[in-house]
Amino acid sequence: MAVNETATVLGTIIDFMTRVTGTLKVLVGGIFGLYLILLLVKWIEYKKLVRLLAGIKKEIHALNFKLSGKKEEKTSAIDELIKRTLGSRYYLKKKAPVKKKR
Repeated sequence: MAVNETATVLGTIIDFMTRVTGTLKVLVGGIFGLYLILLLVKWIEYKKLVRLLAGIKKEIHALNFKLSGKKEEKTSAIDELIKRTLGSRYYLKKKAPVKKKR
C-alpha cells in the first residue's frame, strides 16, 4: 500500500516538473531566449568589472595619499607609475612650479 501512495506522489511531482520545463522551453527557447541569456551574462560581467575598477580607484587614491605625505611636491600615483615604467628621460609631463604668495 505504501508503494501505491509513493507512486501517486511521484506522479504529481513529475507532472509539475514537466509543466515547469515546458514553460521554460517556451520562454527561453529560440533566438530571443538566447539573447536574454547573453544579456544576463553581459550584465554580470559588467558588475564584476565595475567592482574591479572601483577597487583599482581606491588603490590609486591610497597610493596618492601615501606619496603626497612623503614629498613636498604632490605626485599622483599615475605620474609616479609612468615615471617608473618609462624612465625619467621619456617622462615629458611636468607640473608647473607653484608660486609662493608674498
